[in-house]
Amino acid sequence: MSKRLTVLLFIIFTFILSFGSSYTMNSFDSSELNRINSAMSTDKGNFSLNVAKVIYDFYNFDWAGNEYLLRDLEDIMNLYSEDIYSEDFDSEFDDEDYLEKLEEFFKSLKSSDVYNLMVSIKDELRDLDENKDSLVFLSKEAYDDFVKFINVDSDPYFVEFDYETVGSFAFDYRTLKILDILANTFVYMNDNPSMLEYYHNFFSYFESDPDEEDLIRPEANSVFSQMEYVEPEDFEPLLKKLAAIDGDSEWISLRDIFIPEILILPPSYEYFTISDYAMRGMLLIDDFETSDLFVNKRYADLVDYFMNTSEADDFVYYYYPDSYGIKEEFDKVLKENYNFRYANPILGFLNVSFDEFLMEEDLEDIVSEFWMSINGVKVYNFRDFVEEFLNSYKDVMNFKFRMMFNIDMSTGYEEPGEVVEPLVLGLDMNMTFNYPAYKDPFDVGAMNLRFKPEIFNVVMSEFAKLEQGYFNISEIVSNISEYTDFLKVENNDLVFYLNVDNYFDSEINFVNFMSDDIVNLLSMFLMTAMSSDYNY
Repeated sequence: MSKRLTVLLFIIFTFILSFGSSYTMNSFDSSELNRINSAMSTDKGNFSLNVAKVIYDFYNFDWAGNEYLLRDLEDIMNLYSEDIYSEDFDSEFDDEDYLEKLEEFFKSLKSSDVYNLMVSIKDELRDLDENKDSLVFLSKEAYDDFVKFINVDSDPYFVEFDYETVGSFAFDYRTLKILDILANTFVYMNDNPSMLEYYHNFFSYFESDPDEEDLIRPEANSVFSQMEYVEPEDFEPLLKKLAAIDGDSEWISLRDIFIPEILILPPSYEYFTISDYAMRGMLLIDDFETSDLFVNKRYADLVDYFMNTSEADDFVYYYYPDSYGIKEEFDKVLKENYNFRYANPILGFLNVSFDEFLMEEDLEDIVSEFWMSINGVKVYNFRDFVEEFLNSYKDVMNFKFRMMFNIDMSTGYEEPGEVVEPLVLGLDMNMTFNYPAYKDPFDVGAMNLRFKPEIFNVVMSEFAKLEQGYFNISEIVSNISEYTDFLKVENNDLVFYLNVDNYFDSEINFVNFMSDDIVNLLSMFLMTAMSSDYNY
């Protein structure tokens, strides 16, 4: 074979491969669908045709007919936002309208056409990871239609880049993987509704009479009501009565106070499955964003469009404030001064090392030690953490975290040459999770978040010491902790132990929080506060 023929065949082969991995949509009408279907029948290996079908179906879906879903969801979020920021907010669940709309949304979701659309998208994109180089471009006419589509009912000052500014617009792996993750999540949540049904049943406890007392056991309510009319010295018998409600009179626990129905969480292991898919998808997107396919691209994808939209809005707001909010001037400033940027990564933060993160936040002089590990393997950035989590979560997983701080204790009045050692504080966490156990219901009431009835008299006694000027805070906290099942003072550390047998075990250690320096600071604060009270 001659060299010339070899080169010619190589060019033809390269052209075929290039053509086979891309497709250009000229419109979103029925003629475009016919063109896609025709191409599918003759070019079955061209994955970009599957992508074009997904984009066509998404664009032509009856969103107006299913607008009630988005409206219901918006109403739910608005109600929650109004409640949680109101002055008399007690609980986001204490609202019958909220619960009613939540129930309507769940019912509508299961019977909506959106479900069928998401199943279709999930099926069409099932081979997406093997076709990362597939692209679907939009012609100028299709681009203009799509921009109008995504800007429906948007802010009138939402930036709309014309086709000439963008240069070339395509749906690539990143945009499609995000859509794939959303579709898979949506379908899985609807096909496995046990968690949603549980929370609906949970909310129903508040529907008839949204009163927090409905969540308290009647026996506990009776004890609480008696406490309002007794002297402090009579508290302990009532606390012993409270402790005996669940049959274990040694401890006051969550089971003594709350009704059993809200302490039993349903099996949640199945939700690790969809979390697994989403996190692995996130890592694949990060791989794509660091590949030559992405770094060297000269087209804008949907993520680029929205990121440039946000940046351009800020650009005009800060540098041309007189033109901000005036549509014609706004657009003119962008055309003359703003350069559209391609290849905007959204997951670059995953690869930032913890040391770099501390430097960016100006914490490197304060934080002396910072690390995490999963099953003994240290991780140095968030991507390492996600990868190790995915490798470990299906079995027993141990997670450790350590962060130490150096607090400058100098006052500025030191003698020449005097060195003041920094105060060293920190947080040590050691947690072990048995994820397979979450295939069964999880009883929150079994947690060791409990204390002995005698604790009230101990607390009163320790506070009496404070009033008499005895300020050994470490000893006071240590004495009180002896009557809890979750709190200890060990070697100047304040340690919380929380566990549920067979599910998780955790140790949260506040390092040096009971050291002499901290104790002295707390003592001075308490002395000042108490003397102010007496003077008043």
